[in-house]
Order: sequence, then structure tokens, then C-alpha cells
Amino acid sequence: MPGGTISSEKIDLLIYGPSRPILQNGFSDQFVLHAAETKHDLERLTPATLEKIRGVAVTYHTVPADKTALALFPKLEIVASFGVGYDHVDSAHAREHNIVVTNTPDVLTEEVADVAMGLLIATLREFIKAERYLRSGLWTTQNYPLSVGSLRDRKVGIVGMGRIGQAIGRRLDASRVPVVYHSRKPAEGVSYKHYPDLIEMAKAVDTLIVIPNDRLLSIIEKRTPLMEALCSRPWPAWLLGPCRWQQGNTYRFPRKRILKRQPWSKSRLSSMPTSCESIEN
Repeated sequence: MPGGTISSEKIDLLIYGPSRPILQNGFSDQFVLHAAETKHDLERLTPATLEKIRGVAVTYHTVPADKTALALFPKLEIVASFGVGYDHVDSAHAREHNIVVTNTPDVLTEEVADVAMGLLIATLREFIKAERYLRSGLWTTQNYPLSVGSLRDRKVGIVGMGRIGQAIGRRLDASRVPVVYHSRKPAEGVSYKHYPDLIEMAKAVDTLIVIPNDRLLSIIEKRTPLMEALCSRPWPAWLLGPCRWQQGNTYRFPRKRILKRQPWSKSRLSSMPTSCESIEN
């Protein structure tokens, strides 16, 4: 573009994943928009269309922008992921082919931390269970038992000490709740005790808050010793996973997937799903 003039050439852009009006209406007339909600839809794009696309806007983490998907676009220059994480984008392939990958960090950091605190307090104080009791009308014939859970004298272990983990820590600091954390390496500028071993931390805390990504979800679901460590406590322990969405539904740590299929399912472990269903054993 000599002389600093702006090119009038329109850029072909693919909206990949479930579309939203804010996306469809958010691009200027400089772009020619194409759409594919699933990876299967990519295969329906004509070779001529694939040849022209220079940018891909990934709208959701459930659609894989892996090597096979990105390799379909020979002129691809940028993959913009609408979300904090980019686990679903093959960043190694993008790096090898000089494709820029962007994400949107911090847009929901504080809100997810709010949800984590809400889940923690709602679980400990049995708000959801008490609300169901109230709606059932049982309050007219019997008293609701005093909730045994409290933030008092509780230690919380956070799995993951990035932006969200630190935001949760700040809220727990205000509640005078001791915090420790596990991550692959100590986080810079964080004074909480770091546990390099997740199992050892689980043995030392009363509540485990998991900031989930695909790697951590795999660890949680496959490592029975982690659940056994929580269940070894002499009082109820909790596992919380704030706000993980999968295929339009709340991803949670449900009793059916983690608790009931294991020999320790009748233990003292309570799991608080992100849909706010209180579960106690």
C-alpha cells in the first residue's frame, strides 16, 4: 500500500463456531464473511473459498482449530479466539506457519472469581439445599437443620494460579481464609504457599477449587489418589469447578462421572457442580 493508502481489497474471513449477531454485525464492509459452525461444515466449503480465507474467528472453545482444520486454509494469517483460553487452537502449527493467534484474556476474570466464591459459600452454608427445602413447604412442619459448613478455620487449595486463581485468592483474603495453591511452577508475585505436588496439597486443604482447562480436567478425572486425599479428611471436603461450559451446557464435576464410579463414592466428599446443585454424602 504505497503512500499509506488503504487497500480497497476485501478480506475473506471465516466465522468458525456458533455464530452470534454481535459477530455477524461487528465486522465492517471490508470483510467478506463465511460461516462454519462445526468442523464438518469446514469440509463443505469449496476449494475456491478455502483458498481465499485469510482470517478465522473462532467463536467457542468446543470447535477444534487443530492442525487438520488450519491446514485447510493456505493463505491463513490470523486465528482470533473469542475467549480466555486457546487450548482448542493448535498454536504449534500456527507458529510453524506464521499464523497469529489471539485470545481475549481478562474479560471474565473477576466474574469467574465471583462465581467461585458464590459456589463456595452456597455449598458451605447449604443455600441451594435450603432453598429447595423452603420451596417444598417442609418449613411448615419441620425445622431446617443448622448448616455445619463455614469459612471459619477452613483452608482452600487453588489448582491454577493465573489471573482467575489470583482473583479468587483476593476474595478469600478478604474473608480471612488461608490459601495455598498448586501449579507447575510457582507464580510470580504470589505469597501463598506453593505445592508442586497436587496430591500433597489435597491432603492439606478442606476445599479444592479447580480453575479448569483440558489438562487439569484430565488430571481430576483420572487421578483417583486426588479424590482419596480429599476424602481422607476427618470432616467434609469440597471440590469446586467454577464455570466450565461444554457444548452449550455447564461443564461440571458431576457425581456420576467422578464419585459414584469409584470405591470411595460413599465417603465424606461433597462435590459442588457449577450448576449450583448441592451434593453431599
